[in-house]
Formats: sequence, structure tokens, C-alpha cells
Amino acid sequence: MGSGFICVCPACTHHTELIASVVKRLFTITASASSFGPEVLGSLDASGVWIPSPVYRKACRSGAKFTFRPGQAFGATTTPVDMSRFLLAAVTFLASLFSLARAAPPVVTPRSGLIPFKYNGEVFQTWCIYYGNPVIPLLSRPIIVLHGGPGFTHDYMDPLKDLAGNNRPVILYDQIGNGRSTHLPGKPTSFWSIDLFVAELENVIRFFSPIPISYDIVGHSWGGTLAAEYASRHPPILGFFGLRRIVLTDASPQRSLSAQSQAQLLKEFPGDVQQAVMAGWDDPPRYRWGLEQFFQVHGCTLSPWPVELKCSFDALFGDPTVSKQT
Repeated sequence: MGSGFICVCPACTHHTELIASVVKRLFTITASASSFGPEVLGSLDASGVWIPSPVYRKACRSGAKFTFRPGQAFGATTTPVDMSRFLLAAVTFLASLFSLARAAPPVVTPRSGLIPFKYNGEVFQTWCIYYGNPVIPLLSRPIIVLHGGPGFTHDYMDPLKDLAGNNRPVILYDQIGNGRSTHLPGKPTSFWSIDLFVAELENVIRFFSPIPISYDIVGHSWGGTLAAEYASRHPPILGFFGLRRIVLTDASPQRSLSAQSQAQLLKEFPGDVQQAVMAGWDDPPRYRWGLEQFFQVHGCTLSPWPVELKCSFDALFGDPTVSKQT
């Protein structure tokens, strides 16, 4: 879906009043500085809708761009500009965006689609879903959710969308080879490296945050391992920019320790359950039954299971390539 994945258009009917109030503040402050005002950019009518000025319309039609030069307005007059007032206006404008985004009623708009992921000369597709207010996405701090497996999908982590707010969007995605993303059953084991999954996560972050001011990551199980690996490669910049917080849930620092713990817990089950789990991918139907018995005690104790969890299990056994190869 390209750059149209998230709508940030000021003309969006859901956010006209919000944007209009911000623009009105900017116009009010800058008009007294004789830098740029209604005669250059336009004005607001009685209902708060921005009406572009003839100067602005003409410049847009001709393909011209408004540029700022010290001592000049934005291409419309040679009236000297008070730089201190201009900078004050810019700072106030940004502050207004922050305050209005936080004060506005929460608007959680789900947007989903595929984004291209280029890796080692090949192009794949990563399916993502974005929950949040599409206004001012660059000024928000998103929460990026990494599902477990390897081989599961985002579905069972979908309840985390409830954390989304105006300045806290939640982003989930199906890791490559899983769910709605590109499936690659013919790829060898060497392809499915930690570098692949880190590169995909980097691509997702770049797509949603071309200017990564700050973001948080939540990783579950294998997703926690992936999150920790990413964090080791991308420490915060100056203690503020980039990755701010990381949450690891049910994540093991070493897969062998996780396997040992599961083996200990498995001994508490009847022999037929133990044998089913030990059969693994040599007998997928039996293996699934065994895993479901295990996870009903040490995973999700709800009965019946939520639809989202069932979807992730269906996806795992629908194409077990990633689980088998990793």
C-alpha cells in the first residue's frame, strides 16, 4: 500500500477541528511578526476550515515551493522577519500538536496491509496492522509487538491493541513465513537466521517511523528473544531517541533452558500426552493435540480458547516451515 498505509491528511473529517485549532494558533502568533499570515497561507472561515490564499493556490498550481530566507517572508513579501518570533511560533506549533493529541478523545483506527521487505536481493511482504490515531504519527511513541513461535502469528497478541491511544499506537505484524506475510516453504535452514528476523523488524520500524524519535517493543516467548537481540544491536541514542523500553514476557535467554523447563513440566502429564508432544512434526495431528493439552495448563487456561489463539495455532500447523527450520 506504499506511503498511503497511514492517513495523515489534515483534511480528514475526523480531525479537521483539531488541525484547524493548531493552524489558528500558528496564524495568530506569526501574523504580528509580519513573516507569514493569512495573506500568504490563507485563513480560517467561521466553521474552522482552512481556506488557502490566492498566493498559496497560485504557488501550488505553478509547482513552486515556499522557502524561508533570513529577512524574507515565505516567497510573498520582503518584509523583514523577526527570527525570535518565528522560532517561538515554530516551538509553540509543535507544543500545540503534542498537547492537542494528548487532550483529544482517543481515536483508535485500525489500518492493515503489506509492506515490502527487501533481504539479500529478494523482496518479500510483511503483513502489519496499526492501531492508533493517524494524526501526527511522527510525534507518537509506538508499541511494536513481536509474537512467539517461531511459527505463530500476531493474532493471539491482538488484545494488546487495547493499549493504543492518541500518542501510543500499537503495531503488530506477522513475521516472515507466517500468517499473512510471505510464505517460503522452499527456503533452507540457513535462510531462517536471527539476522533475517532482525532485518524484518528494522524494516517495520523504518516504515512506520521514518524519523524514529522513540518507540517501545513488547516480545513474547520467541518474540522476546528477537526483541533482546534487536536491543543489543540498537541501543538508545543519547538515552532518548530510538528504542526507549523493552518488555520481555515468557522469554528465555537460552532456548536449551526453555526446552529443559518444558520437559520438566511435561512429566506431570499422562503418558499419551508426553508421547504426542515428543512425536513432534513427525506426526502433526498428534503433536497438535499434545501441545493443546500442555498449553491448556501452562499457557491459556481459558475454556474454550479465544478465537485469536486458535487462529495462531491454525497458522502454525497450516504451514510449519518456520517452526521446523528454526
